[in-house]
Amino acid sequence: MKDASVEQVLVRLREELGAGTFDVVDFWDADRFAMGLHKKDNAGRLVHFSSWNQPPGTVAFELEKTPSGSNVGRTVRSGTATVAALVDVVRTFLCVSQAEAK
Repeated sequence: MKDASVEQVLVRLREELGAGTFDVVDFWDADRFAMGLHKKDNAGRLVHFSSWNQPPGTVAFELEKTPSGSNVGRTVRSGTATVAALVDVVRTFLCVSQAEAK
């Protein structure tokens, strides 16, 4: 079971970007504070975030790209962000269109 802080981030992302816009991927079963997101039509990109040891309303995140023909993703950006800023990061990185977000 994930920490409530992770669930709150997912709720906000679904509200802002649309419930079916991204898939939740949980490669970190044992980590209650981490979660990943990707889009089926853009599976070479992964956003993962963690609320561990972050102030309320803030997460650490990494953006990964997996080159075609590879199984290994490379971090292209990492940092911390408010949940509101993370919405924009996810929208841009996963290429979520305005039509999808409705």
